[in-house]
Amino acid sequence: MFRVNFFCEDKKLADALRGLAGLAAGSPEVQPVANAVHKNGKIQAASGSLEEQFFRYAKSNKIEKFKSTDLREFCKLVGMAPASRTYMVKQLVKAGAVKKHGAGQKTYYTVTA
Repeated sequence: MFRVNFFCEDKKLADALRGLAGLAAGSPEVQPVANAVHKNGKIQAASGSLEEQFFRYAKSNKIEKFKSTDLREFCKLVGMAPASRTYMVKQLVKAGAVKKHGAGQKTYYTVTA
C-alpha cells in the first residue's frame, strides 16, 4: 500500500477525485494551497508579503472600509485559521497597510493604499 500526495489546479480537482473513487482506501484529504503558482513543473510560492496579498484581495473585492470580522474570508484564502483575524489585523496595522478608527465595538479599519 502507498500514500499518494499531489497538487492539481482547481479546475481539475473534480476529475482527480473521480479518478480516485473506488481505487483509494478512505476518502482523500483535500486542502487548498494558498499563494501557490505552478512554474517550470514545480509548485512555488507566489511573490508577495501579507500586505501585498491583502492589497490585491481588497482591490479585487472593492474593500475600502471593514471590521476585523470581515477578514475571515481573507484568512482562509491565505491559509490561516478564520480565528486568526485579530492577529491579521494587528499585523496589517503594524505594517501600515490599514488604519484603525474608533474603539470597542465601533472599531473599523480603512485600507491605506
